[in-house]
Amino acid sequence: MKSIAILTAFLAVLTANSPCQEPAPAAPRRSLSPGNVPSAARIADDLSRNYRLTVGLRQGDKPVKEIVVLTASAQVKVSAVLEQDEATQGSTSVELSGVLSEKEDRSLRFSYQVGASVPRISQTLTSRSSPADGPKNVATSISYANESATGVLVMEPGKPYEIFKSAQRSYTLTIEPETPGKGK
Repeated sequence: MKSIAILTAFLAVLTANSPCQEPAPAAPRRSLSPGNVPSAARIADDLSRNYRLTVGLRQGDKPVKEIVVLTASAQVKVSAVLEQDEATQGSTSVELSGVLSEKEDRSLRFSYQVGASVPRISQTLTSRSSPADGPKNVATSISYANESATGVLVMEPGKPYEIFKSAQRSYTLTIEPETPGKGK
């Protein structure tokens, strides 16, 4: 039995080094530059042009901050810290991911998920054993509330859409074709 295994291994090595066999063609080399990241669906995900996606946060009527990303990929994902809440010393962060596609009538279809992590402050009064021990202590803690939404929009390029609103915060999305030299 051992001699059969050795013979099989010997024949495999002999066949692999046989001059009668044509060498396999070398696989093409791909650089791993940011524009050439290997992906099975990369070509199918390319859009016909670059698009500028702007995610904005408003607190009431006041614009707070916006995130801008430029892409020609149908797969989009962006996350960032939007604001530092001075009262809580916590930061609101947002994440937007989705799939962007172009329609024949020049409108855009965006299937998305948006989520935010918002700081919440809570205070606890702790009492002293007697009034002579001084004022009560206040313990402050920060927790985070998660908010999210999922949806699909058919959008006119350049038009802002309010995609999510919670309490006084509203999140807007604008997708527009990138104009060369525009440089927002």
